[in-house]
Amino acid sequence: MKLKVFIALFLGFIAVGWAQKPDYKEKIKTMKIAYITDHLGLTPEQAEKFWPVYNKYDERIFELHHEERKIVKHQLNEESIEKLSEEEAQQLIDRLIYLENELLKQHKQMNADLKKILSAKEIVLLKKIEDDFMRELLWKLKGKKDKGGKH
Repeated sequence: MKLKVFIALFLGFIAVGWAQKPDYKEKIKTMKIAYITDHLGLTPEQAEKFWPVYNKYDERIFELHHEERKIVKHQLNEESIEKLSEEEAQQLIDRLIYLENELLKQHKQMNADLKKILSAKEIVLLKKIEDDFMRELLWKLKGKKDKGGKH
């Protein structure tokens, strides 16, 4: 669980930086589509139905993660926290809980919509494929960083 949170936050900080550079965001999206397509083995009929549903939810989930990361990055540093009143802190907690609930709602709805296209086993496989893609992406980014590359 801690690893997933770390990975999500790490990717979030990377994504925040890359969101300002559309070419990186599009490059990652293209890589992700190719990776999922290659590993999920969709039939052409499934792919035609799958991608519009997947992209709709993937974009909304990205937006929610992005908003959450902005709060963490800009409002949850030691300096800012010390300046928060109790009321402001509670509002921040409420906002973060709202975002988490929205993420859960989006994931549930995405799974319900995907069940009309994929089997339950294929949806589980999709989750594994997404996790594998993120792990490989992190590995590649770490390699570039270690070699002095910029991202």
